[in-house]
Amino acid sequence: MAFTTPQSAPSRWPYYGIYLALSAVALYHMRLGPPSQLTGKVLEPLMTSSAPFNYPGRPTTIMRRHYTGISGLDGFLSILVTAFLSGSAGFQKHIQIQQVNFLVAFAPVMLVFSIESVRTRKWSLVVFTSLWASLYQTVGGAVVIPLYFIAHSLTFNKPTGARLVPTNWAKTLLPSIILGYLLPTALMYYPFANIEHTMLATAFWQPSPVLVNITWFILSRFASSVGSPTPHLKAAIAIVGLIAAAGHVGTLYACISDRYPSVTLSSIFLPTVGSSPSFEAATHFIFQIDYAVIFAATSVWCAQTFAEDRARAGKKQGSALVDAVNVLLSTAVVGPGATLAWVWYGRQGKELGKRE
Repeated sequence: MAFTTPQSAPSRWPYYGIYLALSAVALYHMRLGPPSQLTGKVLEPLMTSSAPFNYPGRPTTIMRRHYTGISGLDGFLSILVTAFLSGSAGFQKHIQIQQVNFLVAFAPVMLVFSIESVRTRKWSLVVFTSLWASLYQTVGGAVVIPLYFIAHSLTFNKPTGARLVPTNWAKTLLPSIILGYLLPTALMYYPFANIEHTMLATAFWQPSPVLVNITWFILSRFASSVGSPTPHLKAAIAIVGLIAAAGHVGTLYACISDRYPSVTLSSIFLPTVGSSPSFEAATHFIFQIDYAVIFAATSVWCAQTFAEDRARAGKKQGSALVDAVNVLLSTAVVGPGATLAWVWYGRQGKELGKRE
């Protein structure tokens, strides 16, 4: 049974407290703190004026203002493109590598959310992955995703809370993640000769978490429902997890290599910002906070999963510390996205692949 909570299971309230605290920290730094106030002030003209807008600190880079023909949506996309552009265009190599590592590591999160959305037997917030995707693309992933973990825990709190993943959905999960998310991500960081093309690719990427769900729904209509879903789920989780691990290991190599002096462990993973940061430094700090909080929350979720699975199996809770250390070591070596994939891969056939 998946995420059921018998009497012997550990209390979830400490986990809820951690998730709420992480969300609050993210809300402050991403929406209320000085770096967010600075970026908001710099980007405000993109919503209030139609005048040409130069990328902050780069007067020769004029931002594209038209993407869809809908003024409000174009203004919002212009803000997002400007926030991402230092990374997608490669203005600052450490910013680019941080973004790429972040977005590749996020692929397993989207995959697991997708799996969980079709396992529930009842209508709940967990079902609406497009809603969660819209929220974390607009409000901020670090604010929203810890709240998802609370919603997930509340959804799967009874033995009747989960079901077998339909085979047609399992078969089409991997292609949907690749087509809807990983390919748009690769396109965004492709070194186009014309920066206009980079801006277009960056704008196209913004709805990609929602496109995953649309693509998955369409592809699943044409897939067969014959056979067990477990091999397909395992393959999808393994491949996406390996991609995330490769991204993390590549990032670690870039940090210790002499090729990019600005790329260090601290410039990638440690959220720091000066008292009077540039626009690029402020947005980079916000991306770092986003990464740190999201994957702190996923690590807690992995620990919660281990503890509850252990309780259901009748094992002693004394090994919880060992599980936590394993999660932390895995996160350091292969990255948090690959660690989440590893945890969910291990549950196939034991939890996610059996009827309840």
